[in-house]
Amino acid sequence: MILLVVVVFIRRYSSAGKRHTLFASEPKREITRIEFSEKDKQVVLTLDAEGWKVNGKHEARKNAVLFMIRILTEMKIKSPVSEEMYEKEIVEKGIEPVKVKVFEKNKMLRSFIVFRTQGNKYGNIMKVRESAKPFIVSIPGYEGDIGTDFKADELYWRPFTIFNLRPSDISAISLENLSDTALSFRITRDRDDFLLSGDGRVLSGWDTTRVRRYV
Repeated sequence: MILLVVVVFIRRYSSAGKRHTLFASEPKREITRIEFSEKDKQVVLTLDAEGWKVNGKHEARKNAVLFMIRILTEMKIKSPVSEEMYEKEIVEKGIEPVKVKVFEKNKMLRSFIVFRTQGNKYGNIMKVRESAKPFIVSIPGYEGDIGTDFKADELYWRPFTIFNLRPSDISAISLENLSDTALSFRITRDRDDFLLSGDGRVLSGWDTTRVRRYV
């Protein structure tokens, strides 16, 4: 009886300890929703039939979402963080956490908090909750900063699009280099082709493919 009680106690203790150190999500099929919140800001990434959306209305930047999914499914504890280090890197610097929740449909897979810091090359100290032990977390085989990817900033998750125009809608593009006017140029549409001019004259011998890609 005593042996049975000890075994049960050890198993429960081990299971509880594991829950306090698990960060990676293990979806049965795929992650479908990711929530980031920081102070009064919140970003929700959702997967629907058309792809990933930011706050339900904007197209999400595909590469950023795919890398975040890689982080969420592959990350593991790199090393524990001492109370002294946590106090120095997080508390004394007043770093606010980003709270993260990961879902598959309506089921929450993981929730944890991320402190972004430059105190280690992985850019983070994480906890599964406020009262839990802190850890540095990384992707095995990837030695880069993953902390900076946890952002509750809508613009960060949207495509870096300045002009949302089709090439057929553009009649001309002018670039003026104020520091060196010789590098200024103008691209003008000529029916189904383009003309490249600079310094007041039409230029020849330029790469048509590169100009089309530029437009």
